[in-house]
Amino acid sequence: MRYLVAKKLKSVGSIAVKFNDLDVPQSVKAALNRVYANTDLQIIDLRHPHMYGEYAPYSFVESEGDFLKAVAKLVKEPDTL
Repeated sequence: MRYLVAKKLKSVGSIAVKFNDLDVPQSVKAALNRVYANTDLQIIDLRHPHMYGEYAPYSFVESEGDFLKAVAKLVKEPDTL
């Protein structure tokens, strides 16, 4: 199981979604990195998100579609630091 995580570099917290298929996160991650290449958005995949405090607090979403919508919204929001 893997988690795909999106974080704005100058903000607190991140968005995460769980994937059971190990191949899906890489294709989604690559697509998001292309779309948001000129932003301060960081997309990573993790096995154990609780081990990475720098991305906490996590906002977990239920599906890939919800994740994509949340990432689009996150990119438009002002930084929270």
